[in-house]
Amino acid sequence: MAGGLPAPVKEAQASPGNIIWVPDNYSTIQAAVNASSPGDTIIVRDGTYNENVKVNIASLTIQSQNGTANCIVSASNPSDHVFYVTASYVNITGLTVRNATGADSAGIYLNIVDHCNISANNVTNNFNGIYLEWSDNNTITSNTAYNNWEGIFLEYSSNNTITSNTAKNNYYGIYLESSSNNNLTSNTAYNNTQAGIYLYSSSNDTLTGNNVTLNGDGIYMNNTRNLLLEGNTVMNNTAQFGGGEGDGIRAAGVCNDTVIRGNNISYNNWGIDLYVGDFVNFTIVNNSMSYNPNAGMWIENTSDSTMEGNEVSHATDATYGIGICLFSSSNNTISDNTASNNSHGIYLHSSSNNNTITGNNASNNYIDGIYLYSSSSNNFTGNNASNNDYCGISLESSSNNTIYNNYFNNTNNAYDDGTNAWNITKTAGTNIIGGPYLGGNYWSDYAGSDSDGDGLGDTLLPYNSTGNITTGGDYLPLVPIYATIEGTVYEANTSLLAGADVILLSGVSEVANTTTNATGYYSFTVDTTGNYTVNVTKGGFFSPVQKWANITALNQTYTIDFTGMDAPYRTAPDGYYCIRCSNLWLMGGWYPEEFRLDATRVSDVLYAWTHPS
Repeated sequence: MAGGLPAPVKEAQASPGNIIWVPDNYSTIQAAVNASSPGDTIIVRDGTYNENVKVNIASLTIQSQNGTANCIVSASNPSDHVFYVTASYVNITGLTVRNATGADSAGIYLNIVDHCNISANNVTNNFNGIYLEWSDNNTITSNTAYNNWEGIFLEYSSNNTITSNTAKNNYYGIYLESSSNNNLTSNTAYNNTQAGIYLYSSSNDTLTGNNVTLNGDGIYMNNTRNLLLEGNTVMNNTAQFGGGEGDGIRAAGVCNDTVIRGNNISYNNWGIDLYVGDFVNFTIVNNSMSYNPNAGMWIENTSDSTMEGNEVSHATDATYGIGICLFSSSNNTISDNTASNNSHGIYLHSSSNNNTITGNNASNNYIDGIYLYSSSSNNFTGNNASNNDYCGISLESSSNNTIYNNYFNNTNNAYDDGTNAWNITKTAGTNIIGGPYLGGNYWSDYAGSDSDGDGLGDTLLPYNSTGNITTGGDYLPLVPIYATIEGTVYEANTSLLAGADVILLSGVSEVANTTTNATGYYSFTVDTTGNYTVNVTKGGFFSPVQKWANITALNQTYTIDFTGMDAPYRTAPDGYYCIRCSNLWLMGGWYPEEFRLDATRVSDVLYAWTHPS
């Protein structure tokens, strides 16, 4: 070529379905796009390409030859998107896309498109890593978005699948705004300053199986509705980068109709935090929340919601330290949760009224099992508050609450400075300790008696926890009712058999064991009706003998006697045969009752017989 100039690259004309190589066929990706037709594939060889690419050809694939490590597309104009996609059914895969740092610019931007597939890209150092606006039914999968403002950002976009991406070291990991019916599955969001996943003014989105760790907040909902958060791992979000509050799952603004189910929410500052807003119809079920020091669940300004079947433990902050907290929240149900090893197990505060607290286990907490402050008209029933260090249940400045059919076993069972009902009227029905009537509560330190056997205390009334219930108290405390299973064990010759082993079984499980006394007598007490088995043996010489006791009612005695307990012959552990008799005269002397005659000595025996009685 004259003047020694390099020969120009000849740009081939592409036809549908062609494979176009960059830089072999076209020196730039944009030139390859301009020459392409729907259905073509552009393969980009290793290298760094400084350009901003407009993709307006539908059904076009742009991919690297060898993956992201050495195939880099960097914005030549940082104020514009690196890839600006305005056509549907576009695939972009295997590229490193960077340096679109201008406000609202993106590494990969999809605008008013559908059915695009953005996969296996590294998207870094952009304002937005991957940005979908007014774009529906797209798939964003297996990308790594890091060191952006938002790693993956959806705005006014619906029915997209966001799966198996990693969003790290961004301000927001994954951000949805005004976007609905999207599915976020199996993504990893960590080390993001403000939040791992943030949803604003969005609805009907599903978040399942995501790993959200080490962010300012884990998952943040703001003015959302009809969300499902299920099976996510949300851990170690502690605001360590200066953003967020350290909430595992946080809600703010007006949020309604949300299900939070089966998540592991641990080692955050707060587990679930519904805070600063108005929250209606939340369903929080079967989550595991441990080692969130401020609170496992902080439920504020919330109504018509359900917290059920959650495991909440080790919230021990000196200021808060609450397992489950209702704060200014009414008309909710807290049921079948376990709140243990917290400072406070279950805590109602600041006009939390008309809630139902039922079937919970609030035990082994360092202060109170259940605590109320300035809250009224709540119903507590079927709860177990045991082994709490300060008090089983405390009511401070709270009145018109009803507390019945609960189980309290603490050094200090109750404190109440208001006017509350500690029992209902006597009502037929199985109570928490298996008795036949509902009335008050079971108190481990109730010292009265049940004179008529109905399972309700009749003396030392009302129970007032040694004066700690200042007004009234429990007029119908629950008292255990026992059935007695007793009997006498006889030998075959009708002698009383002392020292026999007697075991009581329920199914295959041992309930209790004892030995017969000198008169052959044994006795058990049980507090539950049902079928029991009594098993008797002695010293390994008797084969076990069983009889059945069908306990149909408590406060009764059931007699099960055993007779004819001799077993004349059986094989000893050493394989020899044994003779077992009530009295044995052998070779001129009396032998003990459990003497064993083995086969090796039979030839030495002149005669042996049982002495007649």
